[in-house]
Amino acid sequence: MFDRNSKAFPWMIVSIIALVAIVIAVFVVVIVNGARSDEPEAVETTSVLTSAPVATSTPPAVEEETPVNSDVPEVEVGPTKSLAVSQWGVTFDYSTKLGAPAYSIEGDTVLVDTALVQTLPESCAAARVGWGFSRTTAADATHVNQVGEYYYGIAMPTSGCSEDSALFDELHGLYAALAASVH
Repeated sequence: MFDRNSKAFPWMIVSIIALVAIVIAVFVVVIVNGARSDEPEAVETTSVLTSAPVATSTPPAVEEETPVNSDVPEVEVGPTKSLAVSQWGVTFDYSTKLGAPAYSIEGDTVLVDTALVQTLPESCAAARVGWGFSRTTAADATHVNQVGEYYYGIAMPTSGCSEDSALFDELHGLYAALAASVH
């Protein structure tokens, strides 16, 4: 088929070797990128908030009137992952206990919805929305984490959940840690 005395024969050999080298390079890149995606994305950190635990009291009959205690409950945050809010140029760390987050921006508030929030009982539906963090240009009692020109703090529902106060307190602590982690 090939005339060995032909001048094109060496170029055919070089072409075949180049093609094999390209295929091998593609496999190496795929393997290296595959190994990177197998590594956990999480920045493994463990922190405990040091506030006093929430005192329990007899809940009122109407859920919407349950006040939210401003003291942050002590929680074990556990492993965290980072998520960027590109519109604001910041990143926050969230506990993997929360599940995969989805966020939306409303004014100066980033609302962060997670699977754990959605496990609140149906009677606490009002407490399923409003979780996240907000920013202001001046520090106040809840906005103490400064990044650039803004101060960041927890955003949470105005009503609590007396039916599952332990879960609500866990969410309160995890979202407080999330707001404190904005960088």
